[in-house]
Amino acid sequence: MLCSRKTGKLAKKVYNVSNSSEKKFKKSQCCEKTMYCYIACLPNKAVSAAIKKTVNDICSQFELNELAEKRRIPHITLKSPFIIRATKDLEQMLAEFAQRYDQSTFEINGFGSFDDDHIIYVKVQPSPQMIAVTQALLEELRRTCGVKLSKYDSEKIYHITLGKREELQGQGRNILWHLEKTPLRLTGTFESIAIMQKRLTTTNLYQTYRLQSK
Repeated sequence: MLCSRKTGKLAKKVYNVSNSSEKKFKKSQCCEKTMYCYIACLPNKAVSAAIKKTVNDICSQFELNELAEKRRIPHITLKSPFIIRATKDLEQMLAEFAQRYDQSTFEINGFGSFDDDHIIYVKVQPSPQMIAVTQALLEELRRTCGVKLSKYDSEKIYHITLGKREELQGQGRNILWHLEKTPLRLTGTFESIAIMQKRLTTTNLYQTYRLQSK
């Protein structure tokens, strides 16, 4: 049900953030209400389990201790990171949004890489409905909360990150070759929207909002 309605509530001012401005955020972390976050899709348990098994496999095969310690939550980023000075209005917007939209599906279809194999990921092919829900979400964030969209939002490549940069210890290409020997094929469900809170060295699951079951 791809409908929308105005909440009639005013949101706190939200500031878009790029990688270059992350240092400024770190300096401002003394302010309790300031949060650096992004919005993500949390897949169903079967997909999450398959992703975690794949990560455990490459950690064992290539002795990636840092990646093993990371314990990254499997997710698909829907809105790239931004800074918000208060979360109440964002939380209310997402709660109401989740009540208006149905769960949808996506396909897991192999592996890929960014930045000359410095980031390894699982390829995600979203269904038309998932794309529509994502676009509606971005528009609602912009309209209701004042969140500015980045080029990563407008040129989105749906994926689930397995490991990046120093976590891969310079073995990205070999890891990708290893993964491609056993292609991963799964149908997943876009079940929940999550606020993912980024801290200095970790990312925490801040809050989740379950979409409607058909």
